Amino acid sequence: MICPCCNITLLKNRMTTHTRTLQHRTKSAVPMSDGVRLIYSAFRCRIASYRFSATDAYINFQDFFRNIQQNVLDVIEEKLLVYKALKVNMEVFGKYVLQSKYVDTTNKVIDMGVDLPIVYKHFTDEIISQSSEFDEKDSGWAIETVLFAEVYINKFSPFGGPSFIKLPHFIEKKKAIINV
Repeated sequence: MICPCCNITLLKNRMTTHTRTLQHRTKSAVPMSDGVRLIYSAFRCRIASYRFSATDAYINFQDFFRNIQQNVLDVIEEKLLVYKALKVNMEVFGKYVLQSKYVDTTNKVIDMGVDLPIVYKHFTDEIISQSSEFDEKDSGWAIETVLFAEVYINKFSPFGGPSFIKLPHFIEKKKAIINV
């Protein structure tokens, strides 16, 4: 199989792995606006992945996050208008002295009632905390520049309303379990 974005030949069973690589995501990214690129994704329930680049080179996470904040919030707001509830997480890629590395966050559920700047601050605080812990472990890694951030937006479908599932008869007759 040939990857149409990267123009390389791969075994059929390696295509999925290849689409997750940084090389493929970089080549497949489509410019949306200044500093924002859409990365198409084949993962289930993923609405979209976006790459945010700063206008300048930064070695400080706070300055980088301040630079891209409005673009990130605009994209999330746009998707919230369509899907009403999302699960979002963020990865930030940096070039360190030894090699490139990324720091990511956990998924957060975002709906129409959430204050987006506060959620964005939680993301950035989590990344800064992880990065500083990593730097303090005497790893020998020191950040040279923050490359970009990727925000992954997933569809959030909470479970439906109440339902009752009857216990199997052999468990029910033991009278040891209460079926709420």
